[in-house]
Amino acid sequence: GINAEYMGEKERDDLFNAQAIQLDRHATLIENELKIQRQTKEQELNEFRRQYQRKDKSRDWDLNDPKRITRDIPARIGDDDPRTGPASIQKFEGEDILEKQRKQAQIEQMRLWCEQEVDEKDVRKWSEKEYDRLHQERLEEATMKAHQAAMEVAQHRRNLNIETANYNKGLSQFNTLKKMQNKHRETIANMNEIQNALDSDLLTENRDITMNVTNTNRYRPDHMKGLTISQLQEIQDVQATQRADKVEKKRQDAMEERGWALLANQERRAALLLERQREREKRSLAQQLSLERKEQADQHTFRNASQKQLYTNEITEDFHRQFGTTLR
Repeated sequence: GINAEYMGEKERDDLFNAQAIQLDRHATLIENELKIQRQTKEQELNEFRRQYQRKDKSRDWDLNDPKRITRDIPARIGDDDPRTGPASIQKFEGEDILEKQRKQAQIEQMRLWCEQEVDEKDVRKWSEKEYDRLHQERLEEATMKAHQAAMEVAQHRRNLNIETANYNKGLSQFNTLKKMQNKHRETIANMNEIQNALDSDLLTENRDITMNVTNTNRYRPDHMKGLTISQLQEIQDVQATQRADKVEKKRQDAMEERGWALLANQERRAALLLERQREREKRSLAQQLSLERKEQADQHTFRNASQKQLYTNEITEDFHRQFGTTLR
């Protein structure tokens, strides 16, 4: 189913790529044709300019001709010129010897210019009409080709959509049938699994396979389904003994804790009495030290007063009466 779907998608992609290449070729062809038309028109325009729009054919060429001086007719060719005689006057004021020829030449030049201008306009109109006609034909041809290509692509896309829808429908039916078959096989497998589980030693609790083959005192963890009544009773007896031992241990621990608490209380009382005795001794020692320091202060004060009195001389009346009693 996956390979068929992949092949269908690949064919569809290849078809779209082929259509895209074909449309690109059509567009390239149209672009090349338009390019050729532009080149042809430019060539015709350049050829027209080369034939009918040269500088020497313009109406004011005689004024812009760089060699007009060298091409001018020399002065005085009339009156049985050539070159008149010795000491002849070359030109008289107001004289126009070639007036008739000049006017005739001007009229002829005007006629030629008008014909040339008419021809140029006719050629330009014809070129424009021809270019418009060719352009319109090319445009209509390109539009027709593009329309045909679009119609072919649309028809092919409709056919491809129909084929894709039919393929998807068949694939959907195939997937539905495959899902139903898978579901049926899965249901049968589940029923077989349930029946095998019901008949297995695990759910039937076969105690013959519970014990380990190499060690009869050990059980297989993957087949253990519980203990016998005697084993359960033995476990309960052991648990009751453990509970009694635990209660006895708690009682002994409580008695031991009370003994330790009593001992700690006695030690605290002894430490308190010892601390009080130390405080009394400390206060007594402090009082004795205070008395000794007070006695030492009194002795120091008495000694200072005695020394001051010993080394101090008081001035009496006898000291003043001794002045003026001798001749010195």
